Amino acid sequence: MSITENYLRSDSAAQGVEVIVLVNCLVQDAIHLDASDLRHNLAGMPGWEVIDGEYEQCIEYFLSGNVDRNRNYFFYVDPYGVKNLDFGHFANLKKVGFKSIEMLINFNTTGFLREGCRLLNLQREIPDWAADPDGETDGKNTADRMDEVAGGSYWQAILADFQAKTIDFHQAEDAFSAAYNARLGELFKYVVNVPIKERSHHMPKYRLVFATDYDEGLFLMADEMHAAWQKLLAQERGGQLYLFDVTELDAQRGLNIQDRVTAELHAPLQLRDLLVRLIQKYGITHTTREYTTTIRKGDGALFKIVRQPATTPTGRPVISMDYDKYQITISSIPQKQLLLM
Repeated sequence: MSITENYLRSDSAAQGVEVIVLVNCLVQDAIHLDASDLRHNLAGMPGWEVIDGEYEQCIEYFLSGNVDRNRNYFFYVDPYGVKNLDFGHFANLKKVGFKSIEMLINFNTTGFLREGCRLLNLQREIPDWAADPDGETDGKNTADRMDEVAGGSYWQAILADFQAKTIDFHQAEDAFSAAYNARLGELFKYVVNVPIKERSHHMPKYRLVFATDYDEGLFLMADEMHAAWQKLLAQERGGQLYLFDVTELDAQRGLNIQDRVTAELHAPLQLRDLLVRLIQKYGITHTTREYTTTIRKGDGALFKIVRQPATTPTGRPVISMDYDKYQITISSIPQKQLLLM
């Protein structure tokens, strides 16, 4: 079952969401899904409706005002190529006034920059891993149209640095992805993305970008992305796409998770806010359960946990890390202070 399906089946997400699958062409791999398959796999769940169709037609329909605004909408956007990913559409969807809206966007960031190099007539050659002899070339495409896709002209400055050899293509892709996330972050409170890579070179070919206004949605999607990554690590899929780079994530996970948590605790934080910070900074490297388990095990030694209320109705001390049930505040215990205790 796909990341999207697992996310939509979760208790927190299952609030009667209209699942909008906006596609021109679907590629079957670990994260893509076909609308008919999604409809079949979600059959029997009350309140669900899956709508599929051509991207431009669907997006215009939902911008027309002829839809029920008092519903929750989850948009899975997977177009063929990048020219249809008009950032203005996303901004306008946010203005419609739906009860809630979340978006999962499959963005070919490498293809975008490759096309950008062509349109700007850059002379520096792109690396072999970024080349795509079968890729789409639209003779009617323009730099202005690419500005509309990116939500600004910032990508041109990034490619200018690439042309000047200030950065390489990999760094250009990282910079573009970060800038795009920041633009999307002006529309949504929380944005997380995961690069989809080929094992042969560990460079991103696509980015799966999730945007939401709800911290619980961020937690759920990050955990689902992490679970998919773990599953793919256990499989041999030569030549196919991978979520994240095995070497990169193994190295990241080798860092001390306790140090990561401590670094965010310049002042006491609510557990919810701490988890948001950790996910937005480190992506899907760890699950929310791994973070909360680390905090709980470090209680009294590395961290101070204050729960309100502090006791159960029967008078027992609360030890739960359920931030929905209790107000949980986390602070760091300075190690010098521990030596004096």
